[in-house]
Amino acid sequence: MGNPTIYTDIAEAILEHAAAITRLDARAMGQAAHATAYAGHVDAIRLLAVEYVDPYPDRELVRQLKTLSGNFPGVFVQLADGAIRLVVDTASQQHRFKLWTRQQILKNEEDEDFPDH
Repeated sequence: MGNPTIYTDIAEAILEHAAAITRLDARAMGQAAHATAYAGHVDAIRLLAVEYVDPYPDRELVRQLKTLSGNFPGVFVQLADGAIRLVVDTASQQHRFKLWTRQQILKNEEDEDFPDH
């Protein structure tokens, strides 16, 4: 295990972006601006996490995400089928996406389980 502080810092940064998604208001922003802002946060989350999920999710990152997610209302962390998945509840809908490996980022893969992003 590496420096535990880095895991906390990375987890907090990921969760702060996820929490920002909970505050996006498509009605106030307009659909195009909302979609752009949402995609920007998801991309930032994936880039922050990539080093810690490639080729498999780092246990300490998963532990920190699950522990700290309780401080971020509407943000939930799941580990299923070897992938970290975030579920983000907003007033108008639920967003679900998984964190990607380097190869998935380079391919810009679709979330087959979660077509939301």
